[in-house]
Amino acid sequence: MKENPLVSNNSDSYDKYDNNSYNDNMNLLDSDNDSNNRLFINKDDQFSNNILKYRSSLIIMALLSAAGLLAMSINTIDYTSRSSWSNKILKSRISLAKNGIIDYSELSSSEKSELFNDFKKKYKKDYKTDHLEEKGFENFKDFLKKVDKRNKEEAKEGGSAIHGVTIFADLSDDDFADAYLGFRETEDRKLKRRILKNKSKSKSTNRDKDKTYTNWAEDGYTTDVRDQGYCGSCWAISAVEQVESDAMISGLMTNKESLSVQQVVSCDKNDYGCSGGNTETAYTYIGKTGGLELESSYPYTSYYDVSGSCKSNDQKMKISIHGYHTIDSEDAMEEHVLKKGPLSVCIAASSWASYQSGVMSSCDKQVDHCVQVVGVDTDNEYWIVRNSWGTEWGDKGYIYLKTGQNTCYITYDPTYTSVKAV
Repeated sequence: MKENPLVSNNSDSYDKYDNNSYNDNMNLLDSDNDSNNRLFINKDDQFSNNILKYRSSLIIMALLSAAGLLAMSINTIDYTSRSSWSNKILKSRISLAKNGIIDYSELSSSEKSELFNDFKKKYKKDYKTDHLEEKGFENFKDFLKKVDKRNKEEAKEGGSAIHGVTIFADLSDDDFADAYLGFRETEDRKLKRRILKNKSKSKSTNRDKDKTYTNWAEDGYTTDVRDQGYCGSCWAISAVEQVESDAMISGLMTNKESLSVQQVVSCDKNDYGCSGGNTETAYTYIGKTGGLELESSYPYTSYYDVSGSCKSNDQKMKISIHGYHTIDSEDAMEEHVLKKGPLSVCIAASSWASYQSGVMSSCDKQVDHCVQVVGVDTDNEYWIVRNSWGTEWGDKGYIYLKTGQNTCYITYDPTYTSVKAV
């Protein structure tokens, strides 16, 4: 995952003291066994008194020695290990929060500061100024409040998703939306989706009719998880990834090559590059312009919110489309994904910023992001969704959504394409 413009990336055990000396000295108390004690009773009184005095001296010396060792040990803890003990307690409470046993809101200021330091180290955050770091920390504390809220909402909905500290934890809601949520609705969806008239059904593969699980990514019909960087290009990535998958299923390309997202970001003038766009207008661009180049000849460069100027070359285009198709229900989506292939979807994803694992059931209400559904498990009731925020987010770049309840408005605009070679 690329860093936000405010940040640049530069790529336990407790202390213990030794009780051995203490234990050795205390063992002097028990050095004489019962038979020796019985011998003392059988001696004359004077001899016995002398022996008792001698034993008392030994006991006193042992106790004094033990007390001295104990005091030294306590001093050692006080002056050399107190900080270590404190750090262990602090980290243990942070671990409790990370594991959902306590809320992040229950952490003290020093614990939140330590958690922020761990976050900076993990994600190699290097703030350009002290002011930006202070701003990042304030955003971080607000993020922790949202994490607590989302975990409570998930529990209420019966979901298994876990929210926590992610790479986005130092961003404000507005910064996150500007950079990573790029869906824009068209003025007339029905008109736009019918611009390409020559439509045909997508090619079906020979899959089991009764199959209840599929993952097209595992089967090799997708490219790797992409990283859009600090650019609202999710719409272009989702559209291009759908064309790639449909082309792979049709036998027109393999997952050893990928198509150019940058071409769509820079050249589709009906959309807004890093400022957002729509998968359907992206399809229209691809069909009208004659196709897409390979990413190897037109690589992605918009990581830092620069859409770039169009440099497409008609002679290098490899895959185009006849048209695209929409699906109107979640049941129809399941049937398509099980039997035919992945689907591009535009979805409500602002609450995904804190997602870490599990099947998500609770989302925000605004459609603002485009991704690709690559699989489904109808027995265990979850969608497998490939995101474009890099592999450090979620489950190596993937998220799982509850099926059967239109989670995150997943049925809002599912599409697939009819592809052709150029």
